[in-house]
Amino acid sequence: MLNIDKKEFDRTSEAEKWLYNYKSTKAGIESLKEEYEVLSNSGPNAELALLESRIKSMERKIKQIDRALNEALSNVERDVIKYACIEGMYYYEFTYKVYKSERQCKRIKKLALEKTAMALGL
Repeated sequence: MLNIDKKEFDRTSEAEKWLYNYKSTKAGIESLKEEYEVLSNSGPNAELALLESRIKSMERKIKQIDRALNEALSNVERDVIKYACIEGMYYYEFTYKVYKSERQCKRIKKLALEKTAMALGL
């Protein structure tokens, strides 16, 4: 029987979820900023505070992810995470770029996700 720490699994899967949604979160921030601009030009609106709060929250999470990637991970770990999670590439599409085998990349991704989860405070 496997002895998997559920809490650790939850932390790494949460970090992975944020990484997979990184690009869409950035696009969402831009869309919300455009919406905020349109609403602010039409006069006072109760939705402005909510939009501003959502924008700041999403920007804060993006900064946390950027900090985690840049400060907590090595170059190879960062590349594997970028290709596998953020870009959504298959291992065979990028292993040659990081000069590692598919098995090595899977191990590197697992360790990098654990580091990222810690850096994100999950």
